[in-house]
Amino acid sequence: MTLLSKTLLTVMFSLSVATVSAQTMRIATDSGAQGSPSGDAIEKWAALIKEGTQGALSPRVFYQNQLGGQEEVFDQHIAGDVQLMLNWPMTSYDKRIAVIYTPYMFTTWEEALAAYQPGGWLLTSLVAG
Repeated sequence: MTLLSKTLLTVMFSLSVATVSAQTMRIATDSGAQGSPSGDAIEKWAALIKEGTQGALSPRVFYQNQLGGQEEVFDQHIAGDVQLMLNWPMTSYDKRIAVIYTPYMFTTWEEALAAYQPGGWLLTSLVAG
């Protein structure tokens, strides 16, 4: 077997192994340690993703601040380095999100549901703003 043949076989084998192996998916949270409710939630997501993709995606979970603080994790998510995150919305990226944190905006569940439903005043202002 010539050197060129060996090289081509090696390259073809490497490519076939690469296509068979699972894609790693990074899942992160900035506020949930392993064993906490947030940590348990992202572990469940990871298990469901692996099962649902029949192993084509291999989720890797990063717990509380392993990849940085809230803003760093969100930046990594925006850049595509973290594919799924459990994090509070970042008002530094979009000020409209701050309306979610307004206390006592509603006095009943009916008012809240009406505001957030399609066509509701709050949802409309978030989308339009």
